[in-house]
Parts: sequence; structure tokens; C-alpha cells
Amino acid sequence: MLQRTLTGLPKITLQKPQHECGIFGVYFPGEDVSRLTFYGLYALQHRGQESVGIAVSKNAKIKAHKKMGFVREFFDQDITRLKGDIAVGHTRYSNTGGSSLINAQPAIYGNIAIAENGNLVNPEALRRKLAKFGYHPSYDKNGKCSSDGELIAQAIHSQKGDGIVEKIKNAAARDLKGAYSLTILADNALIGVKDPLGFWPLCLGKLNNKGYALASESCALDVIGAKYLRELEPGEVLTIDKNGTRSHFLPNTPKRQSARCSFDINYFLRPDSLLATGARAYEVREKLGQVLARKNRLDADVVIEIPNSGQFGAIGYAQASGIPLKVGFIKNSYIGRTFISPDQRIRQLGVKLKLNPIPRVIAGKKIILVDDSIVRGTSSRQITEQLFKIGAKEVHWRSTFPQVTNPCFFGIDIGTNDELISASKTPRQVAKELGATSVVFNTLEDFLEAVGLNPKTACTGCITGVYPINLPHRERNKFALEVAE
Repeated sequence: MLQRTLTGLPKITLQKPQHECGIFGVYFPGEDVSRLTFYGLYALQHRGQESVGIAVSKNAKIKAHKKMGFVREFFDQDITRLKGDIAVGHTRYSNTGGSSLINAQPAIYGNIAIAENGNLVNPEALRRKLAKFGYHPSYDKNGKCSSDGELIAQAIHSQKGDGIVEKIKNAAARDLKGAYSLTILADNALIGVKDPLGFWPLCLGKLNNKGYALASESCALDVIGAKYLRELEPGEVLTIDKNGTRSHFLPNTPKRQSARCSFDINYFLRPDSLLATGARAYEVREKLGQVLARKNRLDADVVIEIPNSGQFGAIGYAQASGIPLKVGFIKNSYIGRTFISPDQRIRQLGVKLKLNPIPRVIAGKKIILVDDSIVRGTSSRQITEQLFKIGAKEVHWRSTFPQVTNPCFFGIDIGTNDELISASKTPRQVAKELGATSVVFNTLEDFLEAVGLNPKTACTGCITGVYPINLPHRERNKFALEVAE
């Protein structure tokens, strides 16, 4: 049952898919690498809001500091104590393991510090294997470490090999099954790693002809004044040290095949971030909105974005359709996830502070609502009911992303089959479930063409149910490592 505000309108809770994290690294001897990393992580805050951490290396000695909360929780005294020539940083959403300080990254084991974006599909088996060689999870007063990051650090540390690159290659070939991008401190070097299929983004930038930076997205390079050079290749192991940069490749990297996450491009990338194609994310999203309008023409009065995820799709839709774009909701960006009051009436008022509709734009109108996706449908249902309560004549949903019919196993928390509204429903049935006049999704073919990918270069498992990696099982428990040994 929908909770209701004091005005009698339904409570809107914006339930969006969550990502795992943002990663960053900088090699810049003689400069304040910890502060550069802080600014880089600030630009990547949208990729994870549960914890933040920075590790620095000076003469191969690693020092780290981690905190729960936002990047801004890192204060000057935290940064100034981290002196070094190389740094890696991490901002986290807990896709594997609970939200606790023990799971915050960078993960450190021996002389290796790792910041990870992604998800292993074999964590329980890997932990059991490592335990046989004496590698066990770290513990604090709240429990044991249950994140992939520490497992990856242990797996690399456990390998035989001539230097860190050989150990990384051996770990990837024998133990690391899944989707991951990494920034690593080891052997007086900064190292960037992409899994053999290159699921998650990781780009390289140059600082003043002396330093280099690695980041999940180019927006973080922009913030610190680094020049974007390129996106790392699938399976690439890029080392950065006093001798410059050198590229190596993991032994199991396939030729002419990759699995770039489709959903990440559609939703998680900051709009000003660059894709490997050279386009900005906002340009691709505008194009997706234009495709929706051209292929599904509709007579309506107004186009409205769902803040802020539908912003550029709505712009593109309005451009192509000629239907005016209006602001239909006011979103308060300053209301956090933990807006709590002991008074129920005040809590209900707080809901309208988060997303408040504008009746004059809505009442008596045929409305097209544009969003980046409809996954669980919870918030879409609530928004639809609220608009009809205000007096909308028709409410038509348009999604720039195709129907999400299957869960993600590689780093995005988009629920199980039972939670996905499109798992067993046609668009017409989805519309009925939402109480909407109609619902239209971009087709997979139109989506891939607009983004500049094809089935051989993209992961579309959440759309098709066909995954680029063989999965040990089709059920995923993010807390599995908290019980496995």
C-alpha cells in the first residue's frame, strides 16, 4: 500500500539501481597526490556514497585512510597525513558485502593496495581456495571483510611470478572470474587493470607532462586538470612508474570482443564524461531520446523529465517531437538518504521536499514522462498515481533503455527476477501495472546503434538474459562472503 502525504498524494521514493564504486589513481612524484585523489573522487561521488578511502605509497610503503560516508567526510587533517608519490582512491556502493568500514576500500594486503569497480562471480570458491594457502579475511569489531577488493588483493599476492605484472596476469588467468576495473599500488608503480572483456570504464590522463592519472570517468580527470588520453583496452594492464607507461595484456583476453556495460553508459556515467567513441554521455542520451520520439510518435502537450536521470533523454525527445519540454518536478538535491525525523507527519512532508510536482504544468495535460529506465517500477507507479491525482489527462512513460528483464551479476544492484517489473511483462502489461496510459522502451537494436556498440562489444545480459561470462549460479547473494570461508 502506498503511504500518503498530508495532501493525500502518494509518497514518492526514487528507487534507482545502484552502482558499486568509483576508482581513481594518480602517479605524480613531488605533488600532493592525496589531495588530487580527493578531488578526483569528489567528481566520482555519483558512483558510490557509502564509504571513501585513499591509499598512498612512498618508497613502496603504503599508508591508507578510510571513512564511511561521502567524499566530503575526508577532512584536511585526513589528507595531510597521507604523504606519497602515488595514490589510489575509492568511493563505494556495497554491491558485495555489507556497508561497513571493514569493507571500505582501497583493500590492502602486504605491499599491494587495490581500488576495485565491479564484481567477481566466483567469490565464495576463491575464498575457499585462498584459505587453503593461509589467506583469510580481515576482521574488525563489526565482523569480517566481505568485499571483492580484499579477495583480489590476496589472489594477486598469492601468485608466483617475476614482478607485480606477472602476478596480476596469473591471478586473472587462474582466479579472477567476473567484471572488474582496478587501480593498484605496488612496487613503486601505479597500475590500471581491466578484465579481459572490459565491462567497466577506466581511462588515462596526463598531468603537466610529468604525472598520470587513472579514473573511472573522464570527468574526474577534468577536475584535476589532467588531459584525457584514452580509455584502457579490455584486458589491459597499464603500469605507470618513473620509466613512463607500459601496456601488457591479460593472457585470456579475446580478440575483437568486449562486454562494455550498456546500463553504465545509459545511467551511471556523469553526463559530461567521455565515452571511448569520443562522444559525451549527455550526447548519447539526447540521441536515445530522439530515437524514442521518431519511432513512437505521439500527440501530447508536454514532455517532462524524471529528475535527474531522464534529463537529456527528455531534451532529445522534445527536440525530435516538437513537443515543448517543461519542468514538471522540483527535486531537492540537498535531502540525503537519511532524512529522518521522529515525527511521522514531518517525515511525510520531507518526501515532498525530495520530488515535488508542479500542478500548473501537469493538470489537464497529456504528459510524456522520459526516464533512463524502468527497473522495479516502484517509483514510476507512485509518480503516475500522483500525476493523475493532480489532474493529468494522460501519462505516457518513455524509457531510453530497453526493458530490464534479468538481474546483473557484474556490479549493478538492479534486483532479482522477481523484483523486475519487465521480467515477464510486455510494455502494455507494464503500463497497466504502473497505471499509465502507455509505456514504450527503446529497442535493443536502436539502443546499441545510438550508443555506438554492438552485441560483440557490449554486455546486454540484463536485457537479453544472455551473459558474456558463464555464471556459477543464477542466484546472487551480496552477503555470501559473510558466511563463506
